[in-house]
Parts: sequence; structure tokens; C-alpha cells
Amino acid sequence: MERRHSNLVGTILTDTTTEPDDGLYVERLVTLLADGQSHTFEGLFDGVVDLLPDDTDEAEAVLDGVLDGHERFIAVDDERWVDLHALLDGRCFTHRLTAAQAAAAVIPLRPDVDIATLPFIDPIPFAGGAEGSIVFEEDLAGIDLGLAEQLQGGGLCGPEGWLEAAGEGTVVGVWFAADALSCRVAEPNAALTQPAADALSRTFAELIEHDDDPVDLIELMLTWLLGDSDALRTPHEPLTVMFATAGLESRGDFVGRAGSGWLTPHQQMRIDEQARHTQVYGFDECCHDALDLASGVFHGAIRDAAPRDVAIALSHGSVAEAFVTSQMARAGHHLDEMAKQMVGFADELVVASRGAEAAGPLYVQSVAFDCLGEIVEAEDAARAALRAEPTHRAAAEAMAGYLDDRGDAVRAVEHLRRAGVRDEDPQMARLAEIIAHAGSKVARNDPCPCGSGNKYKACCIDRPTVPAELQFRSLYERALTFVLHAARSGAPTHLAAHALQVEGAEESPVSRASVDYRFAELSLFDEDLLERFLDEREALLPAAEVAIAEGWLEKSLGLFEVTEIRADGGMSLRDVKSGDATLVAGARVVDLVVGEVIVARPLPVGEDVWLGGPIIRVPERLRPSVEALAGDATADACAWAEWIGYSQAPESEDGEPPVRQTSHHHHH
Repeated sequence: MERRHSNLVGTILTDTTTEPDDGLYVERLVTLLADGQSHTFEGLFDGVVDLLPDDTDEAEAVLDGVLDGHERFIAVDDERWVDLHALLDGRCFTHRLTAAQAAAAVIPLRPDVDIATLPFIDPIPFAGGAEGSIVFEEDLAGIDLGLAEQLQGGGLCGPEGWLEAAGEGTVVGVWFAADALSCRVAEPNAALTQPAADALSRTFAELIEHDDDPVDLIELMLTWLLGDSDALRTPHEPLTVMFATAGLESRGDFVGRAGSGWLTPHQQMRIDEQARHTQVYGFDECCHDALDLASGVFHGAIRDAAPRDVAIALSHGSVAEAFVTSQMARAGHHLDEMAKQMVGFADELVVASRGAEAAGPLYVQSVAFDCLGEIVEAEDAARAALRAEPTHRAAAEAMAGYLDDRGDAVRAVEHLRRAGVRDEDPQMARLAEIIAHAGSKVARNDPCPCGSGNKYKACCIDRPTVPAELQFRSLYERALTFVLHAARSGAPTHLAAHALQVEGAEESPVSRASVDYRFAELSLFDEDLLERFLDEREALLPAAEVAIAEGWLEKSLGLFEVTEIRADGGMSLRDVKSGDATLVAGARVVDLVVGEVIVARPLPVGEDVWLGGPIIRVPERLRPSVEALAGDATADACAWAEWIGYSQAPESEDGEPPVRQTSHHHHH
């Protein structure tokens, strides 16, 4: 059974176990962390260095994997780790039972005993060799609504008969000892409540910046216990009592100051999401309610809704588009799993719907298939959504993208207009340019329009009807759009986060990646997304475009000096590293001058070469750093992203360029 703990300060992969040969690492780490205190990653690295691979990067990855992959280790900040077994050993966590809890023989985890169960995956070991488990509402039959709500974060269920001697109002203690739990009736010492509440209040104050900030429950408890080795060695009142005494209150996985109006991250996200949906989609209260219904049913929070009602809700206005955007944003690394669930979810709704009611579920299914790389199925679902409701805006826009990939500019424009896209939109403008260049059809036996004097069938019949520059721009922009799709935008967002860390900026990585296409470009070429674009889109793309894109697969970023600006808009470049000359058909940056140094990616289209980018202009002060990077055969997309952040960071007071940061490295 999956554990559903939420923890902001570290990731506990409770549904995985370490590989058998990780046992030596775990044994050594347990010894190093036996004092129950936190230790730096560097210190732990040095302690297991003789077991690690010789390559530093590989060694770091191995240690990261062992620490992340074992339930007993938890990160208390970015670089410090603790062994939960050592930290919790001998501590007692209490809980006062309600009648419903006593009858069901279950203790809600939040907030009183949550931390006691963190170091385990199911089954939970109890003293004497017995076992317990973590249960949820669906695991218990016939419970009342109040208890079901209390079990949203899970509940502790011990061995058979474990709460037989306890009834309503009984305080039970859960002791962590010898790597197992034990449970019995406890007598809390009321005199300890105020000192513990004061300690919790001080710890909370240290962790917040503003009075209305929440703190992750586990983070608060870890910080308190790490700072006080004597805390909770004897039975105290339950945490809920101590929180109330400290002027605090818990809500789900978080703790806040009572009466301050604080919100959990989920509550704040919901408020922000509603505001965004109102701004982007023009949602009113009816739209918000429809989205809440669809999301609630999808996640299992609402179980009594009729499938047809959910289909109607998804087909209301822009609800389906908002639904898939929200789900993809939440899915993270579990996107494929979520997409598969959306396909099945939509299947049930389509069967139950009638006519236009199916448009929303079919659009959801189209997006889900797109996330899974099943592009033909995605196109078919978008087409079916438009058959059900010809005015469905999001489905029309999605269909325009598939037609654009197929090279059908005319029908793509028709669908964009159906979706309400304006003529000045970049995609619309590019497609209009393609249509204008295609012009009227030329018969096979007509004179070739190129002016050669030959018949069209003997001259340019097999050549593209649009200029090479437009071929390049069309394919390049569609590939970048593929990267920036919500299903794949995690790659450029990750690179933007690297850049922002070096730059020292507080901007959101998501925002930066959405406007700074350098990160999408790096992801496309250096994070294998161009290969994925071809794998998933090959069924739609014209053969000529597939051949062009395949020719881009091995093209790397380079450092070039402009040696000539030609009258036709092209230019000559000299590779700073190799000295080789490159003739570029179009500069795409009109104010470059001879002698200027740029970072760019030459991309061939037929016999011509165009510059990918976005082109990065290199000031003199940054030349040494970028020359070193361009000359490093091991430099990856993260290294280039960090250099971008380095190039944008404020200069130091003495005028020297900032020092490019790298991730921590350890020496054997």
C-alpha cells in the first residue's frame, strides 16, 4: 500500500526499497548517523567513500540514490540527513481516542503519531514480532464521515486486538523502540505540556518569515527533536493539545499560528488556480463548480456523481482545458501514470454522454494520448471531440497543431480561426506565410515557375514550395512548441532552475522557462527531446521534415566569431575552437557586427545552414568562461544553463565577472 505522507523538507520514497547490494551502504550510514543528529552530505560521502565508485559524479549519484531510496533516512534541509530510527528511538507519541476511532481500532496519523510511522513501509513492525499497517478510508467498511475525514492522511492500525483495552477518551501511547512500535494506554504528565508548547512555539518561530506562514508538520517535529534530545522521552499530552497551548493549529500536513488566517499550500494553490482560471479562461462560479466536480471524481474525493453529469461538467466552456492543465501541473514525474488514468476516466464518461456532452471527455483523452506519445490516437480523439461539438475551442486548437505537423497549412488555419486565434498570433502568421508562398497549383506540363524554361514536371516538382528559411523556421518553432507543452515542460523548467540558482534571482523557474527559449532549445537538442519529437510525431510529419530534423540530432552548440555580414542577410562565421568557417544563410539577428562573438547552433536545411538558438551574444568579459565551456566535451545542458545564469548575474563590486557555480563535488 502506498504511503501518503507529505514532506516539504525531504523526499521519502516509501514505495521503493534499496537494491540488495545497497546493504553495505545502509549499514555504514546507520553507523555514521547513530547519534540521532543531522549530518552533511559531504560528511556522509567521506564516511562511505571507500565503498563508492571512483568517478565522483557517479559516486554522488549512488549515495543520493541510497539516501533517497531508504525509508529510514530523511533530509532535514538541502544538505543534511538524519536516520529516523536513531532520532525517534525511545520517543513516545500519544493520542486521545474518539469513540469512532476506538470502535474501528485505528489512530489517525495526523498530527499526533505521523512522525512515528515515517521510517516504515507496510507492514509496520510492532514489538514482539507483530505487525500493523497504514489504512485509509477505503480500507475500513462502515465508518462515519467524521472518521473518514480524519483518515485522509492515513491511519495506524496495529495487531489484532491492539486497542481492546482502550475506549473513548483513552490516551494511548505509541513508542518507537528497537526499530519497532509498541502501543499501550499512557498517563500523560500534564506538567510537561507548557514547556513542550514553549519549545514548539520557539521552533515554529524559527522556521517562518511571516506570522501567517505555515510550516510542514514533519519539518517542525524534526527540527524540535533534533534540537532537544530529551523531548518526548516520557508520555506528554497529544500534539494537538501542545499545539493549542502553543497558539498553533494543525491542518493536514501543515501547522500554522492559530487565528492568523494561514493557508496550507494546497489551499493557496487552489485560490491561485481559481484566480488563474478566471483570468485565462473567463471562469465564473459555475465553471469553478464544474471543474471541482470533474477533479473530485477523477481523484476519488467525490464518489456519488453520475458519469454523465461529469461529462457535462467537462464539456462546459473551457473546463476540460483547465482540467488537463491542472492535472499535468500536479503530476510531476508521474505524468505517464496520470495520463493513463485520464484515458480510462474519459472512456467511462464518453460511454455515458450524449452528443456534445462527449466533447470535453474526448478532448481530455486527446491530451492524455499526447502525453503518452500516442499521437495518432490523440489526433483521432481531437477529431472526435470536434465531431461531437464543432465549436469546441481547445479541440480545434489541438487539431490545428496536428494539421500543422502534417503540413496542411490551409486546414490548420481554418481550425485556428474556429478556435478564435487572431491573425497576429505567431503560429497563424507563420501558416499564412506558408500558404502565401505555396500560391496556386502548377500543372505538371506548365513552365516551371522558377524561370528555368523547363517543364514543371522536369524541374522543381519535387522541391518544397516554400523557401528554405520558412521551412527551417516552421520546423524549428514547432519543435520548440513541443518542448514547451505542459507534458514536457519539466525539462526546460529544470534548466531554468539551474540558471536562476547561479543568477541569484527569485523568479519562478516555470515563468523563466516560458519566456526564455534558450532553455527549451537546450532541452530540445541536449536532453533528447528532438529525438522524442521525431519518435512521436513521425506519423504526422512530411518525410522531408523528418529528414531535416534527423540531420539536426547531433548538432551541438558552438562559439563563433562573425567574420562577414553579407548583403543577402547571411553571414560568415569562424568556429572559435576549430577555426572552421561556416556560411549561414540567414542571421536571424539583424544587428550583429563583424568581430562579434556568439553562441549558436548551426542547423542544416538542404544545402543551406541556419542558426538555431536563441543566439547568445557574448560580451568580452564572459569570453573566457564560455570558451572554456565550449571546449569541454563533457559540458551538458545543465552546464550551459548554469552559464546562462552566470552571464546574467550581477557583476561583483570590483568589476570582475561573477564566479560560475557548480554542484558540490567530493574528492576521494
